[in-house]
Amino acid sequence: VDFKGLLFSVNRLYGSFWILSKEDAKQDVRTCLASMVLSEGNNRPVDCISMPIAFAFLSILIHLWLLVFKLSFIRGFISRTGDKCAYQKKLNLFKERYLSELD
Repeated sequence: VDFKGLLFSVNRLYGSFWILSKEDAKQDVRTCLASMVLSEGNNRPVDCISMPIAFAFLSILIHLWLLVFKLSFIRGFISRTGDKCAYQKKLNLFKERYLSELD
């Protein structure tokens, strides 16, 4: 199980949300949207998104997907391990019953 990769994804998500929560980023978007309204639509809304904000959104999407994938893999690994343990217990119980009947 790749716990380092899981921690890396959580760390990148935290970093991306931190970039988006910075007041400078929010103020840049507000200023750009206000200038777009004042210029009567000559600017596009896409022009208001700076590269750090765009990369933060992209990073959030990628790492959320990776996090979900890794968590589902861990859940599957745990359930497969539990199934093997249950199978081994049933096998041992069957052997005990079978051997006790032979005696």
